[in-house]
Amino acid sequence: MKIIMKPCLQDGPLMIHEPAESSNLPDSRAAEFLSNSMPESYYNINADSYGSHLRSFFPETWLWELVPIGQHHTKISRDLPHTITNWVTNTLCISQKLGVGISRPTEITVFLPFFVEVVSPPSIKRYEYLHLDVILYNYLNHSLPVRVTLGFSDGLIMPEGTEKRSQVHCISARESKTVLFTLQGLIFGKSSINVMAEIESSYPEECGPEVIINRRDMVAKEVVIEAEGHPVTITKSVILCTNDTTQINNISWPLELPTDMIENSAKAKLVINGDLLGPTIHNLEKLLVVPTGCGEQIMATLAPNLFILQYLKATGSLTPSLQQRARRNLKIGYQRILDYVHNDGSFSAFGYHDQSGSTFLTAFVVKVLQQSKEYVYIDQNVINNAVRWIINNQLENGCFATISHVFHDMGGTLTENSTAALTSYVIISLLESGIELSEKVKTNAKYCIRGHFSPDKYTLAISTYALSLIGWESEAKRCLSKLLQVATQQDNLVWWSSSGAASTNIEMTAYVLMSLVYQNSTENLIYANAAVRWLTSQRGGHGGFISTQDTVVALDAITKYALLVHSSTTDLHVTVALGQEENEIIIKSKDRLKTKEQIVKKLPNKVDVTIEGKGCVLIQSNLDYNLESVANSEAFKLAVDVDSVSSSDQCSMAVVSACVSYVGNAIHSNMAILEITLPSGYEPDRASLFRLVEENQSKVKKFEESINRVVLYFTEIDNEPICVPFTIVEHSRIGSRMDANVKLYDYYNPDIQVTMVIYVFSLIQTTAL
Repeated sequence: MKIIMKPCLQDGPLMIHEPAESSNLPDSRAAEFLSNSMPESYYNINADSYGSHLRSFFPETWLWELVPIGQHHTKISRDLPHTITNWVTNTLCISQKLGVGISRPTEITVFLPFFVEVVSPPSIKRYEYLHLDVILYNYLNHSLPVRVTLGFSDGLIMPEGTEKRSQVHCISARESKTVLFTLQGLIFGKSSINVMAEIESSYPEECGPEVIINRRDMVAKEVVIEAEGHPVTITKSVILCTNDTTQINNISWPLELPTDMIENSAKAKLVINGDLLGPTIHNLEKLLVVPTGCGEQIMATLAPNLFILQYLKATGSLTPSLQQRARRNLKIGYQRILDYVHNDGSFSAFGYHDQSGSTFLTAFVVKVLQQSKEYVYIDQNVINNAVRWIINNQLENGCFATISHVFHDMGGTLTENSTAALTSYVIISLLESGIELSEKVKTNAKYCIRGHFSPDKYTLAISTYALSLIGWESEAKRCLSKLLQVATQQDNLVWWSSSGAASTNIEMTAYVLMSLVYQNSTENLIYANAAVRWLTSQRGGHGGFISTQDTVVALDAITKYALLVHSSTTDLHVTVALGQEENEIIIKSKDRLKTKEQIVKKLPNKVDVTIEGKGCVLIQSNLDYNLESVANSEAFKLAVDVDSVSSSDQCSMAVVSACVSYVGNAIHSNMAILEITLPSGYEPDRASLFRLVEENQSKVKKFEESINRVVLYFTEIDNEPICVPFTIVEHSRIGSRMDANVKLYDYYNPDIQVTMVIYVFSLIQTTAL
C-alpha cells in the first residue's frame, strides 16, 4: 500500500473542496478549516448579539465520526460542546489513490469572559442534601455585579426556603466566587437544575464601571434521585396466541408489593411485542443486567445481534435502520474481542492477564465470528488460528482439553461429564459455523460424547444436539426420547431442571429445543412450542435471561424455532385492563417488530390481557422496587472496612477495603463479581484500581467504572480471604449521606450472593457473614 503523509486540516470548521488548478497531484482533494467564514446559523459562544444560550451539553469526549468525502464540496458543521475548555482534535484521511494522511493536532478553545460552573454529582439518594457549588468566573478587567438564580424541578426542594434561590454578589476583576445552594432530593427519577447568572443593574454598592455591557450565562444540569436500599426486579412473561393448537388467549396477573418495600420506590410497566424476538430487538445494546467486561461477556452481547440479523433477513423483515444498528454492534464487538486473543490464536476471559486461552471461549468466538462474516468484515486469519488451536487440543480419546475452563461450569456437571459437555459445545460451534472438519475429528469427538454411560441432564441435552449435527441420527433420536421422559410438564409448559442454578435449567431447555427443532416431527414441534413458552416465562426485563451463556443459548434456540414456525400474517386486537383502566392495542403485520409499552400508574394493581384475531403476542410485565434488606447466601463471606485518609477532613478521601472468601460446597467459586456502589458525591481513584489488577495477590482480573459504581472481576474465589483496597475521593458535598450497597455474587448463578452496606460518615467496619 502506498502511504503519503500530508496535512489534512488547517484551522476551523471542516470543509472538503475540489482541488485548486495548481495542484500537482491528480484527482487530489484538500481539506481546510473555515476559520473566517462561519455562517450566521453556527453557534458562536462569544457573541453577545446572538443572545443567551442555555448550556447543557457537557460530554467528556466529542466528535468521533467517520465521514465519507464525495466528488463535490462536503461541509461538516457541529455545535461545540458547552464546556468551557480546550478541545484538541486531528483528522485521519484515507484515499484509494493517495493513501493515508494525518493532520496536525488542532486546538479549539471554548471560552466566555463571564460564565458560571455548576459542580453537581450525577445522582443522589432520596432525602440526601446536595450542597450545590455554583462558581462564578469573571475574566474581565473590571468587577461585575452579578445576580445568580437557581431553578429546579419538582423532585428537589430547597429546605432553607425558595426566597434564597436568588443571590447578588460582586465578582472582582479576573476573580471567581463560589455560591452555595442547598437542595434535598424527595422524588425518585431525573431532576433538572438550572442556574442563571446575569449582570445586576440595581446592585446597591459600587461594583465595576458605571456602564457595563449586559452579560448572562445559563447552565442546565441533571441529577438522578435514587431510592435507598436494594433494587429488586420481578418480571413475568407469557405468549398468547389465537391459533388452534393453543387456546391460551388471555392472562391475569397481580402486581403485588412486599410489606418491607422502600416507600414510593415501586414502578411498573407492561411491554407488548408481536414477535418472539421483539424484546431482543428492542434491547440489543442492553440485554444483560450483569456486567459485561470480560471476553465471554463481550461475545454474549455480540451474538444476539447476529441472531437478529439472521432472523430478520430470513423472514424478509430486515430494515436498513435495524441492519445498520446490528452491524454497528457487530463491528464494535469484533474490535473489542480482539483485545482478548493470545499469540497462539486462542481467546480467554481476560486476555493477556490469563496464562492460556480457553477452549470454551475460543469455540464461542469461532462460531460467532465465522457467521458474522456475512454482515461485517472479519479477518479470516483470526478464525483460522483459533480453529487450529482448538483442533490441536483434541485429546487421544476424542475429547477437547478443558483448558482454562473456569468461568463457565457447563451446567455444574461432574468433571467426567463436563468433558463430554465441553466437547459437545466445541463440535456444535465448529459445525454451525460451517468450518470443515475432518472425519477423524468428528468421529473421535462422537465417541468422546457418548463414551460416558450415565450422563447428567445437562450433558445429555447438549450432547443430543451435537450428535444431531454430527449426523448420528439414531443415537440423537434415542437421546432425545430419553430427555422427553425426564422433562417437567405443567400448564402447557415443558422444561428440564436440575438441582443447580436457574441459568442451567434455561440452557438445558434451550439445547433440547434446538434438538426438537432439528428433528422437526409433529410431536417434537408440540414439545418445542411448550419449551418456548417456558423459556419466554424466564425472560428478564431487558429481553435477556439470567446470565451470559443461558441468554446466548436460549436466544439462539428461540431464533431457530421462530424461523421454523414464522407466519407473515398478524392481525390482533389486544385489550389491556389495569384495574379500572382499559386500553386497546392493534397489532398488524407491519407492527410485529415494534415494542409497545404501557406505564402502570397505580400500584399495587392487576393486569388483565385478552387478544382476538390472528397471530401471537408476547406480554411482559416489569415490576421494580427497593427493599431495605435481602437474603444472603452462606457460600460467600464479605467484609468491608472504610478508613479516612485525612485527619482534618475525614470525608474528603477514604480507603474502601473489601475482603472476600468462598465457603461453599465446591473447592472454589465460578467467576465472581464484587459490585461496590459508592456513596453519593464520591468517585474512585483510578490509579488505586489499576494497582489491584497489577498486584497478583488481589486476584482482581479486571475492573470497570460506571456512574457511582465500581465492579471488580475475580476468575474464582476460594476459602483464602482476599482483600482489595482502593481509594475514593469526594467531589461533591452531600449532607445526611445514605448507606451504599456492596454485593458479591457468582456471575453464572446470581442467587449465590451476599450483600451489605457501607456508611462513609461513620467510618466504621461492617460485616456480612
